Amino acid sequence: MSDRGGGMAARGLRLRRLVLCAVMTTVIFLLTFLIKIPAVLGYVHVGDAAVCLAAAILPTPYAAAAAALGAALSDLAGGFAPYIPATVLIKAAMTLLFCRKSERMLCRRNLLAALVAALITPVGYYLADAGWLALNNADAAGSVWLAALAPLPFNCIQGAVSCLLFLGAAFLLDRFDFKARVFHHIG
Repeated sequence: MSDRGGGMAARGLRLRRLVLCAVMTTVIFLLTFLIKIPAVLGYVHVGDAAVCLAAAILPTPYAAAAAALGAALSDLAGGFAPYIPATVLIKAAMTLLFCRKSERMLCRRNLLAALVAALITPVGYYLADAGWLALNNADAAGSVWLAALAPLPFNCIQGAVSCLLFLGAAFLLDRFDFKARVFHHIG
């Protein structure tokens, strides 16, 4: 039998990471698609809390994939397909600052990462909205930047609420030693 992909242990580790990535993709999709409040040019959701959890648990490439795919599927299913490119970039970017190597999900780095992630969402979607409006309203180039401000407060609320939910969930999961009990074999 060929062993091109590494030893059995390495393949098992990759499989466990892929399975956890798929689970987190599903959680992100469900929290984004099912728990939402309609807002200007979109909706407010709590899926970003799961994006932060994925980033605190999974290796960065897996967390970025789970975040991008789960949120993009929600955009697709919810009728916001034009936002998929921006969503993929924004949600993947949110995962880049987190550290999964700490024994705790709520370490100093992840606390700061959650705060920055809460800002990435409104800034990213502000730029996406401005770009989208500029493409569809070439004659109103100057007012595009002002019009793109309309959903900004809702995106700020979404980022702040998701950040707080992540911090609360991470605190509770750390109290039960969740990472050590469940994810010690993920690597």
